[in-house]
Amino acid sequence: MKPKIGVIIARKSLPLFQRVDEGMRELCEILYLPYSSTTELTNIYLEYVNQVDGLFFSGAFPYHYLTENIGAIPKPCEYIELTAADYFRIVAKIYGQYPGIQFQKVHFDAIPLKEPVFEEIFAPHQMPQIDETLWAFYHTGKLFQLYDVTLERYQTLWETGKVKLFVTRLSNLAQKMEELGLPYVLLQASPETIFSYLRNLLSEIQRIQLQNAITACCVIQPAHTDATEEDFVLLEQVLSRFNAEQNMTLILRRNGGVFDVITSSLFVRTITEEFQTCLLTSYLFCHLPFSTCIGWGMGFDIVSAHQNALRAMQESQRDVNRYTYLVTESEEMIGPLCGDRTIRYGMRPSSQTIRTAKAMGISPINLEKIRSLQTRRNLSEVTANDLVFYLNITARSATRILKHMTAVGYAKVLRKEDRVGRGRPATVYQLMLWNE
Repeated sequence: MKPKIGVIIARKSLPLFQRVDEGMRELCEILYLPYSSTTELTNIYLEYVNQVDGLFFSGAFPYHYLTENIGAIPKPCEYIELTAADYFRIVAKIYGQYPGIQFQKVHFDAIPLKEPVFEEIFAPHQMPQIDETLWAFYHTGKLFQLYDVTLERYQTLWETGKVKLFVTRLSNLAQKMEELGLPYVLLQASPETIFSYLRNLLSEIQRIQLQNAITACCVIQPAHTDATEEDFVLLEQVLSRFNAEQNMTLILRRNGGVFDVITSSLFVRTITEEFQTCLLTSYLFCHLPFSTCIGWGMGFDIVSAHQNALRAMQESQRDVNRYTYLVTESEEMIGPLCGDRTIRYGMRPSSQTIRTAKAMGISPINLEKIRSLQTRRNLSEVTANDLVFYLNITARSATRILKHMTAVGYAKVLRKEDRVGRGRPATVYQLMLWNE
């Protein structure tokens, strides 16, 4: 089934999109949402945002206006930015329509942010006028004033003879310029540029759909080994209450000494804040008189998701604080899900990692965890206490690991740092692991 795309477009730009309409409809279902004013823009967005799979903006203005005045857009979205080729085309078009025009009196209200364009075409004394006010408005929080302020300034430039032709990216502003007799040329994207951004949007929608189609499973059990039937009854009641309060669809069942919860990856990403914390863990902590062990698992089917959840719960059982862990569909362990301690590491170390870990005298999994500190948390300098904190090991084990790593050249001593209060200075090591 083709994704449904809402095209939020200035009404004046509709003819451009109608020329590429047939090609766009081969890729997706199209719903045009044209607007002539910011009020109309707001109204159509609020009416249709939940009826489409993604939003495609004809330019930066409507996107920035909505995010500034409504808030973050909850759907995949993309807005078209012009390329250098688009500017080269418009210059050629102006040369054709206005032979002999002096480009020093041509006024552009939009320029690419990264690519030098006009320097490749014009000598310094022939350079067109570049108005950066449009881009400045995107950072002022006053986009609602853009049309009026721009139109007033353009009228002054025209009346004083400083500008003979306006080149504008604001399609709806062009209508007002026409009414005032201001000569203009619309600065629009080429079909190639339009399709490039549309394909980017469709790729993002596909990525999210695949991601949300992944099955998620959670296994939960009381942390104490002598749990009674009353404990299980209470746990089930609290889980059911959590399900109702979150307005989520959780399939809950008891399987011997554990509870299985089946849901979607979207739900898991929501309650874990993208795998950083776990709302369910906090809820159970507040509503139960005993601790629980929780493991989340992701998979392309229920069986693999459940297996990964069991592996995650084993890690929770080993954790003295009973924190929650999660195993992804790509067999990465994420945890503990408690914010600043969360790390992410592969559960199937490569042969190179296994050989290196053996040379260091440490486990391959601990080496994966340490590499995660360097590559994902950007911790190139660590102390034994850092390893205690992130790896959930003893201080003696942490010191031993760092000494082993130093002996084989994967760490080196940088300095000693005095600790606050009593105790010997802490040794700071620099990690020198490779990135596979």
